[in-house]
Amino acid sequence: MNANKRIVGVVNKCEPQQIIGWLADLNNLQDHLEVKIVIDGQDACSVIADKFRKSLAEDPRFAGTQHAFSVKIPAIYFDGKSHNISVIAAQNGQVLRNAPIDLVLPKKIKRPQNPIFVIGSPRSGTSILGNMLRSVLQTPGHAESHVMPLLHSLLHNVDDYFLTNAGAVENKAMFLAKTSPDYFKNQLRENFKNLYQENIGSFFIDKTPGFKMIEAVPSIVSVWPDAKFIFAKRRGIENVFSRSRKWPNVPFARHCADWSGAMSAWIATKETIPACNRIEIDQADILNEPMKVSSDMVVFLGLDKQLIATMHEYFITQHPEKTQDNPAKAYMDIDETGWTDKQKAIFMEKCADIMNLYNYPLHK
Repeated sequence: MNANKRIVGVVNKCEPQQIIGWLADLNNLQDHLEVKIVIDGQDACSVIADKFRKSLAEDPRFAGTQHAFSVKIPAIYFDGKSHNISVIAAQNGQVLRNAPIDLVLPKKIKRPQNPIFVIGSPRSGTSILGNMLRSVLQTPGHAESHVMPLLHSLLHNVDDYFLTNAGAVENKAMFLAKTSPDYFKNQLRENFKNLYQENIGSFFIDKTPGFKMIEAVPSIVSVWPDAKFIFAKRRGIENVFSRSRKWPNVPFARHCADWSGAMSAWIATKETIPACNRIEIDQADILNEPMKVSSDMVVFLGLDKQLIATMHEYFITQHPEKTQDNPAKAYMDIDETGWTDKQKAIFMEKCADIMNLYNYPLHK
C-alpha cells in the first residue's frame, strides 16, 4: 500500500438483509474504493463505495463526496446457520471497523408475489406491523416510504388540468387536444412502478401512516391491483392520548382531526381493494392476542404456517414507538386521560361519530 494513503471505513450495520457502511481514502476523496465481503473465509461478493449518504456528507472531511455502500448477502449463505462475515477494503486487505461479525443467516422463506402496504393512523401499530413483516419476510426497505401520496396528487392534478383547460382540449388545432388524461396518468403509474422496481424490487413492504396515504389507496390499486393492504387501527381515545404524549406541541384538536381523518379515509377507500386483499389489525389485539393476529396474518398473506410462531415471538418481544413503560392492555376510560373538559368536548366533536362507526366504546 502507498504509505501516503489513509484508507478508513466502518460497517454501520450488518444484518441478514444487507450490509451498510462506508469506505474512503482520505488522501484521495475522488476515488471510490472497492469493498469485499468475505464469508467464512471465502470471497462472497463485492461492491463499490460510491453512494451518497446524508450523515456522511455532513462530516466536513467528506463534504461533496460519496463513499457509502450497501450490499446484499448472496442467497446461497441463507441456511439457518451462523457465518463469520468480514468486510474488507479490496485495495489493501484492511478490515473495516466493526467487522468481522458472526451472524445467523436464516433460511430463505417463500415470500408473497405481490407488494404489501401497511397503512393507518400514526400511533396505531403501523411500525410494529411493518417492522415485523420486514423481519419475518427478510425484506429490506425503508422505515417509511411516503411516495404513493405523491402519485395520487399528480393523478388528480392531471384531471384538474384537463378540466380547467377544456377549451384547448376541445380545439383540434391545439396539441393538448391530441392527448388525453389517461395517457398522462398511465405514464405516471408506470414511472412510479418502475421507481419501486429499480430501487426495491417487485416485492416490497411499504409502510406509510397518515390519512394522505389512505386516501391514495385507489391510486395504489390502479398500479398494483393485486397488492395486499394491512390497515392498522386503534381506538380514538388511546390513539389521541398516545399522539399527545409523543407530539405535545401539536394542538389537541389536530390530533383528534388526524385520527378521525385517517379512520374516515379508510371507510371511503377500502372498497376499492378486493376483500381478499385487505385486512384490519387492531393494536389492542397485537397486545392482547398476538397469537391470533399472527395466525390471521399468515392466512391473509398465504404464508407457511411455521411463520405464525416467528411472528408471535416478534410481537411479544418488540415494542417500537412505545410511549409508555407499561402499555395498557384494556381500553382507557375518557375520564382517565387527564384531559380538560375542553379537550374532552373537542374529542367528542371530532371523534365520537367515527368511534361509533368502528364500534369503539367511549367508556371501558
